[in-house]
Amino acid sequence: MIAPVLQVLLIVLFPACAIWITKRLKIAQWLSPVMLCYGIGILVSNTALLLLNKAISNTFSEASILFAIPLLLFSTDVVAWLKQAKTTVLSFLMSVASGTIMTALVAWQFADQLPNAWRYSGMMLGLFTGGAPNMQAVGLMLNATEEEILLVSTADIFCGGIYLMFLTSVAHRFFGLFLRPYLFSSSNDAPHLTNHAKATLVTVLVALGLALLAIALSLALTWLITHAVQSIVLILLLLTSIAIGLSFSPRVRQLPNTFEIGEYFLLMFCVALGLLADFSTIWEKGGIVIYYMACVWLGIASLHALLAYFFRIDRDTYLITSTAAIYGPIFVGQVATAIDNRELLFSGMATGLVGYAIGNYLGYGMGQFLYIWLGQEF
Repeated sequence: MIAPVLQVLLIVLFPACAIWITKRLKIAQWLSPVMLCYGIGILVSNTALLLLNKAISNTFSEASILFAIPLLLFSTDVVAWLKQAKTTVLSFLMSVASGTIMTALVAWQFADQLPNAWRYSGMMLGLFTGGAPNMQAVGLMLNATEEEILLVSTADIFCGGIYLMFLTSVAHRFFGLFLRPYLFSSSNDAPHLTNHAKATLVTVLVALGLALLAIALSLALTWLITHAVQSIVLILLLLTSIAIGLSFSPRVRQLPNTFEIGEYFLLMFCVALGLLADFSTIWEKGGIVIYYMACVWLGIASLHALLAYFFRIDRDTYLITSTAAIYGPIFVGQVATAIDNRELLFSGMATGLVGYAIGNYLGYGMGQFLYIWLGQEF
């Protein structure tokens, strides 16, 4: 009885520890809470530290992603983002286009080497447009196995850690060799991403209640359409759409800390998913998936940079929008600090949130397109 309780406590409480570690310990500042949460889950799963109940991890991974999606999207101001900077919007669309092209090309190249390459590319496009929630959601939509989702997550941690160190160290100087410099504004009146009022128990409960309402509506509409609630594709697409719709309400959008609450659910998902990892399987089959993702990653960054050069996108806008698309909004602040440009912070965060909004649609669409094109088994 003690082991299941400890497992639940680990999933629920370790994200707070991960956030504290990355904020307080300088030696861990190059890490992210996401990596730490995946890491602790993988460590516990592959040692004798705790007798794990797989059903508990499955339940928490599925429930946390359902709550994370609407909470992360509630603070999205789509209209403000579209008006804020045409250059930012253009650069973000270039990153999305680069991701779409490269995930398709790499799937075509690996079709004979990696079973279900179409599924991996669908998950990776969701990941590189929005983030981990989209990767998980797209994986569920495409009937990916737990093993396939974990392989993509592990490859993301490996490749993402290397590229993040590049972004926060020499990337600014490297891309400055061929991209023009950013022209700073004399105005400091940049719009804010969210309401910075302090969250209270009431506002937290309201945010959770709205998320629960969005989940309930998506389940109800799925039942009305299909007379069942087994279509995870329809549930997640409806949930994404309902959350975006609610974000158009100023009262919903200005609720304090909805993004941070959603991020916490995302970290719970990371711990739960890590607890499902079986390294004996990952070491056996993960090498080709890491190579696959490295090819996609390098292709997206290179094609996006090439487009930025021809369309005269400045270096800082390229770096911020690339970070927002590939990593999601969670890492934008870290990169903005590294390149010493806070003017693009709002735009980058908003871009990342829009990526969350469209990642499910693009990832699922890519998976279905590649399934038909490559003719691989479903």
